[in-house]
Amino acid sequence: MHEGRIFTYDFNTSKSSIISDCEDYARRNSDGGGLAFDIKFEDRLFDNYEKAREYLTKKSESSWYYCGAVQYLEYPKLSETKHYQDLKQRLDEWSKKLSDLDSNIHYANVKASFVSCPTCNSKINREYIKWNYCPICRNDMRPKTTLDTIARYKEIIKDLKKQLTLELEKMQQKARNKAIKKWAVQIEYHC
Repeated sequence: MHEGRIFTYDFNTSKSSIISDCEDYARRNSDGGGLAFDIKFEDRLFDNYEKAREYLTKKSESSWYYCGAVQYLEYPKLSETKHYQDLKQRLDEWSKKLSDLDSNIHYANVKASFVSCPTCNSKINREYIKWNYCPICRNDMRPKTTLDTIARYKEIIKDLKKQLTLELEKMQQKARNKAIKKWAVQIEYHC
């Protein structure tokens, strides 16, 4: 079994100190062997930690015991714009709407004794409906209009997340001259 971690360091930290620190960590937490490979320091700069982490994670998934480091920018506390705050509020509202609609048992308060599954046409006693899926065929029993509404809410949420990411990138771009460089270091070791 192998284990992986991502550490962050100030950009001015010497590479030898980073290597020594990571090697010590791996030796303490591994089966005694330390790092399997040397840390590869790439001359690659990412706009933020998340993008650096995504890159390192992908490299780790496609390599065996990947040990590498990339640079990223860390921004001072960003002052949220009014538009960003509005987007966050709207995202929260739509997420709650989706959660409420999706978790609601559609046929819970039906007067009829039996409910028909629209997929397999099975008649199910209302008392046995504890979720929105047919106990026979496992398909969603909610009406098409409800499923369409859920799909529409998911699209709205997806769009709001995209807008939120773009707004955050704009805020980071404005604060870019105040950002500091840091190292994101991915290590893997045998344990």
